[in-house]
Amino acid sequence: MTEDNNIIKLTDAAQAHIKSFLTSMKEGSGFRVDIKQTGCSGYAYLVDVVEAPREGDIVTKQNELKLFIGPKYVDLLRGTLIDYQQKDANQKQLVFNNPNSDAYCGCGESFTIKKDKSE
Repeated sequence: MTEDNNIIKLTDAAQAHIKSFLTSMKEGSGFRVDIKQTGCSGYAYLVDVVEAPREGDIVTKQNELKLFIGPKYVDLLRGTLIDYQQKDANQKQLVFNNPNSDAYCGCGESFTIKKDKSE
């Protein structure tokens, strides 16, 4: 486990949303962020609340909220701002503002990476 507090930042709204899921979990739990290769554009975000980091995870902390980041895609996540925003009249969602992404697919579930970032 490595510590790096400069990979991902969360807005206050995102922190409050994530913390609401962690209240019923054991101490030390956190928010896991990873990327998988999939979808019509190539990559998709994987997020979950978990009790502990995986071996090799990068750990960051923001206002006592622990983030566990999969090490394979750290460079693709670096500089990302996660917000919690209104999607439509009845739904909110986490929104990723990733400076390393180039474009999102039409459904908004996957994204492409700027050239040479994933190599």
